[in-house]
Amino acid sequence: MKQDLKPSWLFALSAFLLINSLFIVKYAMRLVDAWLACSLALGYIATVVVLLRAPLLGRLSEKRWAPALLIAYGIGIEVVQYSIDPYGLQVDRWSAIDGFLSLLFKGEYPYAANTHLDGYGSPFPVWQLFHIPFFLVGNVGLSWTVCLVVFLFSVHKLTGSRSIAGVTAALLMMSVSLNYEIVVRSDLYANSLLAAAVCNYLMAKKVELRDHVIAIGVVSGCLLGTRLTAVLPLALLYGLQFLRIGWLKRTVFCLTVVATVVVIFLPFALWNTDMFFGFQYSPFRLQTHLGSPYVALAFAVVAVALALKTTADNFHLLCGLMLNVLPLLAYVHLRHEDPDLTFLDFDLTYFNMALPFYAVVLSRAYSQSRQADKGTIAKTRSTQA
Repeated sequence: MKQDLKPSWLFALSAFLLINSLFIVKYAMRLVDAWLACSLALGYIATVVVLLRAPLLGRLSEKRWAPALLIAYGIGIEVVQYSIDPYGLQVDRWSAIDGFLSLLFKGEYPYAANTHLDGYGSPFPVWQLFHIPFFLVGNVGLSWTVCLVVFLFSVHKLTGSRSIAGVTAALLMMSVSLNYEIVVRSDLYANSLLAAAVCNYLMAKKVELRDHVIAIGVVSGCLLGTRLTAVLPLALLYGLQFLRIGWLKRTVFCLTVVATVVVIFLPFALWNTDMFFGFQYSPFRLQTHLGSPYVALAFAVVAVALALKTTADNFHLLCGLMLNVLPLLAYVHLRHEDPDLTFLDFDLTYFNMALPFYAVVLSRAYSQSRQADKGTIAKTRSTQA
């Protein structure tokens, strides 16, 4: 592996393993003693490290039948998903979408829908409507399948390598926390994949903000129409470019984003104005309830600092870091309000948003390492001959 890639590779690997290990410890401790839960986490770490040091992942990803492994994985995890009664889950992200669409098709105000845990839905309209095909087949938890395929194609488009896309898929399949999201029908994983895919395609096409102000503004508004956090990768990607374009283009871009968001939300605001703006559990309030003005300010400072350092080469690494900083700041804020709150009491799935980005960093480094090893072997054979 090239020396300049090593720090980014190590950071991405450490973050990837830490997120999954904390997840294993948190949920395993509900079933076994703490020492055994930690042992399981260490075993997981060792397995991933060994696989990333061996050529197996690369060889499998280059096989013509490699997509069959992904299909088999999808079928297997869906069997597990369908074997669990969704109404018995203590996660209501799926029913937030299912309830919304149920009321929508009945002609009732959809944001009045309760989840199966008596909560309310936080996803914004674009993301809710995206799930209509999956709702019609009876399972909104299937959206991850489409988003994963779109994401992997975007990785292939960006890197030009089927092997990198395959290793990325393998890393995602090895992620315990992401598999958990699939099993409990959470939509957060799918939303992260889609946001990452959009950035990958734009990078692959070398789309510059100065040449496509309105188009990128519309895309930004549409991503905001899914979740507030979904637009963060795009903001990081174009943050520095935004500062460099003229004030007129910046104004046009901002107005385009605002106009897109208004168009998305206006039908619901007119449908039930009182509930849209004044409801205690409106999607806006639910998506910001973990933070505070101090969290927002601290995150803005970090995000701007990262945007100023972002390039095509380090985008995925810095994006993963940014998406981890946000829930970390939220945890610090909540811990300040409740000193008894431990890290394992916090919803660790928010950290999963960064995993697709870390997976790209690791798969690219893995591929370059393999190429370097092949070059070394070829050189050695040539010298011996």
